[in-house]
Amino acid sequence: LTEKGRILFGYAEKILSLSEEADYALREAGYQTKSLTIAAMESAAVTFLPALLSDYHRAYPDIRGQSHGRGTTDADVQAVLANDVDAAIVVGENAHEELCAVPLRQEKLVLIVDQEAGGTQDLPELLKKPLLVFPVGCSYRRLLERMLSDFGLAPVDKMELRLWGPILASISAGLGISVFPETAVSAFSAGKALCTIPLPDKYATADLYLVYRKRSAGNKTLMNFIDTLKGEP
Repeated sequence: LTEKGRILFGYAEKILSLSEEADYALREAGYQTKSLTIAAMESAAVTFLPALLSDYHRAYPDIRGQSHGRGTTDADVQAVLANDVDAAIVVGENAHEELCAVPLRQEKLVLIVDQEAGGTQDLPELLKKPLLVFPVGCSYRRLLERMLSDFGLAPVDKMELRLWGPILASISAGLGISVFPETAVSAFSAGKALCTIPLPDKYATADLYLVYRKRSAGNKTLMNFIDTLKGEP
């Protein structure tokens, strides 16, 4: 951008922000939408999210609920902030001044290896294998990298994949290791070709939250979905 372009860009951001504030102020008393879009990690989208959306649809059959995954926690948080989705299921509260976070569930995490590698429980040795990970921004990738650092291991080769299925398939073929919720492994059709290794307590769980924009608190459709999550009528 030119210098004048940068000045105009700053004013444009302020105009858009004020427009959103005005819209929020007018609808603060409560409003409803005909659809609800939830961003979620693929592991959540194929394990427990369908049941949650099914429960919601039974209670509110006129609302079209759908999931939309972008692959990583960071990308899904940005999608919420950009108003591209109504809410997102993410790892951690992801504290942000514009977001609210609702506790959802705790997942047990395991190191996933192929059957041959499953014969050893030596975690530092297993961590020397190539890592099969989602792109930068993935919470499980950050956990693997933290484990390497904690064990004083040098960075290893990483293979980035954007889909959960191909990562698990690649592990079963002996191409490397990864960390996922244990429920995701059991949902994988080739699960018998995989082995899970327990992790030390400090790495063994992931707290999942539903995050949404504070300005969406007047959206009755979203609030009804949150009540469904909590088991409230």
